[in-house]
Amino acid sequence: AEDGLIAPAVGAIGPPSPVLLMNALVDRQRTNGLHHVDRPLAEAIEVARDVIKRFTEDEELDKAFLIYNEFKSVLQQRVVVEQLLPVSRAKSETNDASAASQQGSQIDYIYEQPAAEMFGQLLPRLIQTQIFRALLESIASEQGARMTAMDSASKNASELIETLTLNMNRVRQAAITNEIIEVVSGAA
Repeated sequence: AEDGLIAPAVGAIGPPSPVLLMNALVDRQRTNGLHHVDRPLAEAIEVARDVIKRFTEDEELDKAFLIYNEFKSVLQQRVVVEQLLPVSRAKSETNDASAASQQGSQIDYIYEQPAAEMFGQLLPRLIQTQIFRALLESIASEQGARMTAMDSASKNASELIETLTLNMNRVRQAAITNEIIEVVSGAA
């Protein structure tokens, strides 16, 4: 870019709604296409391969982030941003765990396979799993939001039916009362 900043590349997985956001925020040539999720695991594997290839072989990406809706409950979802690549070390939550991890990191383990070969097999699996989990979380969040919306729509429809039924009964009762008044006044 002109100011020395690199424009981000954006890839979307799911229905077309993210495309509107992507087109508004990012140059169209920098997007990674739109993926529809019919088979989440197959989609996760495909996207993971593409991201890893663009990160390692093409060196097109410096960092890869995953942004998705996390399912908390049917009524609550939250947007989460996680860094996929480069893979960061797990953060210890307590001092005891930190001390144990430091002591464990000083131990030299012997592996049958070379570290590069193991990493080459584990990295794709890690990225696939993270993307697959994000897809499942997003699908669950979408279904929860739909369920909540449908429940709200059903309640609103029930209230509307009750109001219309009450109004219809009032109009019918008024018509009956008018007919009775006409019959009584005509007979007299």
